[in-house]
This record gives sequence, C-alpha cells and structure tokens, in this order.
Amino acid sequence: RAEQDKEPGVFSLPNHPAILICWYEADAFCQWLTRRMLRSDWPLADGKVALKVWSDSRIVSHDLPAGYIVRLPTQAEYEKAARGIDGQTYPWGEEIDIDRANYEETGIGSTCAVGIFPRGMSPLGAMDMSGNAWSWCGTKWKEDHRSPIDESRDSEQDVLRMVRGGGFTSFHSWLRCAYRRR
Repeated sequence: RAEQDKEPGVFSLPNHPAILICWYEADAFCQWLTRRMLRSDWPLADGKVALKVWSDSRIVSHDLPAGYIVRLPTQAEYEKAARGIDGQTYPWGEEIDIDRANYEETGIGSTCAVGIFPRGMSPLGAMDMSGNAWSWCGTKWKEDHRSPIDESRDSEQDVLRMVRGGGFTSFHSWLRCAYRRR
C-alpha cells in the first residue's frame, strides 16, 4: 500500500538510469543479470546468449559467447568507450555542446532516458558517456592517476571506487572523458 501512495518523482522514472546507488548495489545488479541471462530463455541452442538491446531506434539482438558476464567497466574501459581511439576531450569532439549531453547547463534538472542526446554518441557508439548520470567503475580509486591502477574485481570493504562521466548536475568540465571522481 505504501508503494502505491508514493508520488512518482524525478528519481523514480523506469526508463532513466538508476542513480543514488552505491558501488555494491551496481556490482550486485551485474551479478544478478549474469545469473538471469544464464537461467532464462535467453540461452540459445549452441550455448550462446541472445541479448536484446535498444539501438538505432529499434531492438537489436546480439549473440554473446558462452560464459559471457555482465560487470562494471574498468576506468580504462570506460574512458576508451567514451573517447574512442582518437582520444577526444568529449565523446562527440573537442568542444562542450549543450545539445549533446544532459548536464547542469541544459537546465533539465533530472536524469533523462538514455539516448535523448543522440548527437552526444561516442565514436564507438556508446550513449550518455558524458552527462545524465555518474557511472560506477570496478576500478579502485587512487589519488595519483599516474600510479599503477589496481583493476582487481574483489569487493573488499571500505575501498573507494571510481565514477566517470558526470551527471545532470555536473559542470561542463566534469563531462570530459578523462575526468574521474571517487
């Protein structure tokens, strides 16, 4: 009954990215989705998994190899997906552009459905790599970004993790592909 009485707000929209979750919740969701893919009707006859995603204004099916797992990206993987092989400043190029991402200057004031800013697509085809919602990475935080990064995937307590990409309240400088926070 209490759930029915709740008024929908800007943080409870089902087609928006999840926000205000901790690293452990994000990691647990990845583990749940991996298990769900393996025990559902998704597996194909040859052991591959058919994953359906929204792409180019339609649902596209991708055959994933047997043993495929869903996990949070490392900070290096996130940055590569955001800036592509040319190392762009933003996923779309070198200049900030209010028409390419949901951030503080757009004035939306909440998350939006992924893909609302198609001109902000990264060179590798990823949407919302900058703006909209901060993204957790599996990488442990280090103050000095030049020191070796520990990409281990353990879930030890009291370890700071990296977030990338900026969110709907972020300043434009936080949307740079190289920007990271803890």
